[in-house]
Amino acid sequence: MQLQLVVVEGDCRAKVPEIARRFGWEASGRTWPEEEIPADVDTDARDWLVTWFVRGWTVLSSPDGGDAGLDDTDVASQLSAELATRVAMIEHESVSGMEVVLVFRAGQLVRAIRDYGGDPPTTEEGEPLCRHTPSGETYGYAEGSLWNAMDALLGFSNDDLLFCEAKTSFAVARAD
Repeated sequence: MQLQLVVVEGDCRAKVPEIARRFGWEASGRTWPEEEIPADVDTDARDWLVTWFVRGWTVLSSPDGGDAGLDDTDVASQLSAELATRVAMIEHESVSGMEVVLVFRAGQLVRAIRDYGGDPPTTEEGEPLCRHTPSGETYGYAEGSLWNAMDALLGFSNDDLLFCEAKTSFAVARAD
């Protein structure tokens, strides 16, 4: 499983084209429900993003959750300052064991977890989002797992975020 998300606290759906542009995408202005992707959209070329709003958070991702180029920490930091809200970047790659959670508020990195599958070891910055250490288990960071960190950040189960039914697709293209 591969996952790359940008989550923005608040309803920022009207700003998604601008947010996407800041991450190097160019919005065409076309949108449609995820299950109604037009035939002229080349989904193999990854020329589109999916966004949705769930329980107070706006989410941007590639359609399959994979690499969408949503990894510019400077952009996330700037957005958190400009929008006066929390912005988080979340990445997970199950084959390598990589887990990254970066949380920005007011333009500052307030929590960072970088676990690249044990080599190099996990690095942490900032206060933990929660502490999850079941008896007898040892984790590389306070939250215990990416999923616990996401639950603590969002304030609800990450399943509600990942399996949301009301996703909208945006036609965008790489702005190279």
